[in-house]
Amino acid sequence: MVHEDLGPCQVKYNNVDLGNTEGGVKFTYEGVYKYTYKDQGGETIQNVISMGKKTEVVIPLSDPALAILEDVTPGGVDGTTKFEAFNDVGRDGRAAAKELVLTRIKDNAVSADPLDVLTLPVAFPTEKIDWGFGKDGQRVVGVTFIGLPSEVSAQVGLLWRIGPA
Repeated sequence: MVHEDLGPCQVKYNNVDLGNTEGGVKFTYEGVYKYTYKDQGGETIQNVISMGKKTEVVIPLSDPALAILEDVTPGGVDGTTKFEAFNDVGRDGRAAAKELVLTRIKDNAVSADPLDVLTLPVAFPTEKIDWGFGKDGQRVVGVTFIGLPSEVSAQVGLLWRIGPA
């Protein structure tokens, strides 16, 4: 499992800058496995079969505008004067997913080094949103994105990459 605290990042979802973060952006990539056993081996694992991969990015947005919350909340509407989230049973996550690009900030500037860019070509913002208040009542909204495999012909199966496309 890869678990990386990316620190301060510029976060763009569908090419829209989501604004400031507080507490560091976290990226997790892990395998999902099925273990096989034999009665004669007791509880000893006999084989491991890969069942796929999970990719997750947790982004703590600092005082996000309502329009930003609408962009990252499935079922969210009217991000201009108020914000409302509705039960969206049956929503197709792949159809709603967009590209998520995280670029490290170094020396108070967005890095120009392509190796400081992590891209999830197909990312879906889940309903796993965590509201909290940080320093001095600062509103921090944790948004979790799930990476889905790309279906673009040159990148079929791609979950994420570091560096240029």
